[in-house]
Amino acid sequence: QDVVTVIGAILKETPKISKVYDLGAPEVISYRELMQRFAKIMGVRRRLIPVPFLSPSLSRLWVSLTTGAPAALARPLIKSLRHTMLAREASQHRHPAEPLTSINTMLTMAWDEARAISKPPRAFQTPPRSRAEDQVVSVQRMRLPEGYTAEWATQEYIRWLPRSFWGILPISVKTNQGLIGFYLWGLKSPLLLLSHYEDASDAQRQVLFVKGGHLAKTKTRGRLEFRQVCDEHTLLVALVHFEPALPWWLYRSSQALAHKVVMARFRRHLNRIIRQRESNQSP
Repeated sequence: QDVVTVIGAILKETPKISKVYDLGAPEVISYRELMQRFAKIMGVRRRLIPVPFLSPSLSRLWVSLTTGAPAALARPLIKSLRHTMLAREASQHRHPAEPLTSINTMLTMAWDEARAISKPPRAFQTPPRSRAEDQVVSVQRMRLPEGYTAEWATQEYIRWLPRSFWGILPISVKTNQGLIGFYLWGLKSPLLLLSHYEDASDAQRQVLFVKGGHLAKTKTRGRLEFRQVCDEHTLLVALVHFEPALPWWLYRSSQALAHKVVMARFRRHLNRIIRQRESNQSP
């Protein structure tokens, strides 16, 4: 309800620049405490047994078996448990319309609503087939070096990408008046052509629209976004609404795998920068 309230207030505004708000509860608690409070509201006793490791695959299977939640929903939620989700307290990150409902009130409202609904939540239901199934949604979470921004990460990604394929695929990057083209050596037209959207970009958020190229459909709403969130050391790299030019089955077995490998290598590249900075700062 707090989220709906803030969205309603924002829709009445006419902001001149893009802004990012953090919505959080009035107090900070752990996931363990959250489950214990919910069990108390439900009137049940639950014994929580800590384990010394986190296995997303095993946890995803367990959550799916016990709750009926689809694996596609459970897996990213389980993977996020290793990260803190703390709202920034600075005034520029908080919206004045945020009600800040207490955690116990939220849980009570959620439990009352769950008991009043007979069918499973919509997120648990199989979605109808639609054209959106041929659109790519990929969100990667990474650590940012201390003092660096999403704007820096975007530029670093563009500089680093030509080296990401170990020379197996010779890729070059050309920029011209806000357009960024990724070329395979020997080809005059780009594999992908991106356009920097300045109106929606700032130091903590960079938006690149997919304008075309051999690997993308000509008319697409796809975008590549670099966003700095949470404690400002977390970077989200999101590819959304991307429509590949390749047939879907071929895209999944080729271009999608290449994107996954590139994102994993870029994550390791950022981690190496972090380690180098930490070693240089150590006495």
